[in-house]
Amino acid sequence: MRSGPFDEFALQFNLFLGRSQFFQRGPKNFWTKPASKTYAQFFAGYAGLHVALRLTAKLRDHPAVELTLVDRHDYHQVITELPRVASGTRAADAVRIPLQQVLATRVRFVQTEINGFDLAGRRLLTGAGPIDWRRLVLALGSRPNDFAIPGLAQRTLSLYSADDAERVWDAVSKALTAAAAAADPGQQRRLATVVVGGGGATGVELAGELAQRTFANLCSQLQGLSVRIRLSFMSSVPSAWNLPSASYGAAMRL
Repeated sequence: MRSGPFDEFALQFNLFLGRSQFFQRGPKNFWTKPASKTYAQFFAGYAGLHVALRLTAKLRDHPAVELTLVDRHDYHQVITELPRVASGTRAADAVRIPLQQVLATRVRFVQTEINGFDLAGRRLLTGAGPIDWRRLVLALGSRPNDFAIPGLAQRTLSLYSADDAERVWDAVSKALTAAAAAADPGQQRRLATVVVGGGGATGVELAGELAQRTFANLCSQLQGLSVRIRLSFMSSVPSAWNLPSASYGAAMRL
């Protein structure tokens, strides 16, 4: 039986915790002598949620410490599962883990936008009003990197959120449906070509999902598709995720 999305999240998060260096030195480097009432602020990405969960356990004997997690969303996004959403083999909601399922009751969650910082006054400025803090864990996440590949940012769809993944899947399925209906062989070949920009883990996993599951399912449905679907990599480095680009690229072409 396949595990549910929360079980998969827990496994991946435990692996993340095991690799982290933040808590291997213990909490004393972060919190030496908690005052009578202290505050900590976090954000709901992997790093921020990691710190919130670990401090919840390590500060169990310090009930005066108030832990607050701030994020614009009320869910944590399992980005390692996005290639499956983008290939149509998993629903977007399955990779959005509600924060209430993973946070302890002592952690206060505030869903709001961050507008700025009052460093002198130790206040986080948000749409819900200012929030005091004594220790601030600034973990605002990351963004896709096109590594200066010419035209990549302007002509491609990013894959860094569940919404992005749904847009990728919508574009792929529409293009292949249009390819099946196209009368011109050149147009059909163009529509049936998918290029993945980036040979890292996300790009490789997306290519694997598309090649092994999605294309086979779509081809069985689109009887009019008379050309082979082509899947290619575009990367700024000569290898894809520690695999030779030539052999892996050939393996990913259908």
